Amino acid sequence: MLKIFPIYKFFFSVEGCILSSLIILCLIKFNFNQGNYGVNLNHKYINVQSLRVYSLAISPDGNTIVNGNLNKDIDVRDLQTGKITRQLVGHGDSVNSVAISPNNQIIASGSGDNNIKIWDLKTGKLIQTFSGHKDDVKSVAFSPDGIFLASSSWDKTVKIWNLKTGVLFLNLPHSDEVRTVAFSPDGKILVSGGQSGKIMIWYLPTGKLRTHLVAHKKPIWSIAFSPNGKYIASASSDHTIKVWNIKNGELSAVLTGHNKAVYSVAFSSDSQTLASGGYDQTVKLWNVETGNLINTFTGHTKPVWSLAFNPHNHTLISGGADAKIKIWNLPKSDLFRQGINYAMKAANLTQIAKSSQEWQMVIDNWQKSIDLMSRIPNSSIDYAIAQKKIVEYQRNLNYSQLRLSKFA
Repeated sequence: MLKIFPIYKFFFSVEGCILSSLIILCLIKFNFNQGNYGVNLNHKYINVQSLRVYSLAISPDGNTIVNGNLNKDIDVRDLQTGKITRQLVGHGDSVNSVAISPNNQIIASGSGDNNIKIWDLKTGKLIQTFSGHKDDVKSVAFSPDGIFLASSSWDKTVKIWNLKTGVLFLNLPHSDEVRTVAFSPDGKILVSGGQSGKIMIWYLPTGKLRTHLVAHKKPIWSIAFSPNGKYIASASSDHTIKVWNIKNGELSAVLTGHNKAVYSVAFSSDSQTLASGGYDQTVKLWNVETGNLINTFTGHTKPVWSLAFNPHNHTLISGGADAKIKIWNLPKSDLFRQGINYAMKAANLTQIAKSSQEWQMVIDNWQKSIDLMSRIPNSSIDYAIAQKKIVEYQRNLNYSQLRLSKFA
């Protein structure tokens, strides 16, 4: 049965649907509501048939989302439709963490049953089970080269597994329970954190402890490495996020804005934006360099447990205890916004252009839009979608030039 959700606001690209009374057709075209997606304000959401979404991950190609749940199952979904394509069953307790390999081929999951499982992303087949922890596995993370998998556990250890041989490579003991673990982008450093409030920094492949940071007075829930390798961010029960310079271990910023425990942090692909979510049911965006709050997203009705940026479009994904996965539209860069504005002008003029002068104005606006999109650096979170816009706008420019040539 088709569910109808109240619709409050629409945002259309210039090459999308024309806003008209044909709203139903536009919804079908954009797959916003096909029994899986709902639309509400500035985000879409997926209803999950589980009590809680503990963890989620987006595939490197941006086409798949994987979520681990309280009900012991793992859902593999098509990100465009929200539909479950495979359901992975095998854990004996809640799935606390999921990760997708850099080569887009396998899924790793960590569970309250003390085990780590490796699954084939395409087929959903169970490949291997690692049974070395003596308590809940709280976090799993792939090394950048995809050769190793790190896991953190309530048994006060971090373990690093060789995925090629299937054997334990390193065992890193901690003084307290370990909740979170992350690799540096070059794979040479591993960071971990947990109940002690300390961030442990380890050299790889030796497993030697480089140093530790007395980061928080309360437990750490999440640690993330910035893609440029410059920063680590830590989220804590003390209501704060702290950003650290990994080179010298100095505190770069303290981000205050959540009024309860912060459960998850994630960096954007350009390392310029940090997202956070927590017990206060909000998702916040921060400028990494300035520490300023950019935006606050509200919509979850229970704590936010997990976050992930989609590197292929301008969205942020959040999963919560309200059994919903939300897909948030992010603010665009100035270059991107300006490019869209010129494209909208060109599209509007195209509808009324009759003279050579008017078609020249259309051409000028398409060209300005393409020029602006071309200036967006490949380090920007807007880069991938800007490249797609350039191709689309170039087709529109060619059409406009053809129309102008008829006046010659």
